[in-house]
Amino acid sequence: MKQMIALSIFLCAGFITKAQKAVSPCSDPVYRQFDFWLGQWDVYSPKGKKAGDSKISLILDSCIILEEWTSTAITNGVQ
Repeated sequence: MKQMIALSIFLCAGFITKAQKAVSPCSDPVYRQFDFWLGQWDVYSPKGKKAGDSKISLILDSCIILEEWTSTAITNGVQ
């Protein structure tokens, strides 16, 4: 009986370890095509004037790209 319990614990531990190493559902290279865009960016108009800041990050298990935009016009009190 003790051997059966030990075997059961061993098998369960193996399944738990494998589940913890599960790969993100969006880890396939096809989902990584916009990773070059990730980071913090200073954004300028065609005339060279700073237009704002953009922070690009991955969220929701690296499946969604989030852009957080801050315009210089709003931060300077002009809308």
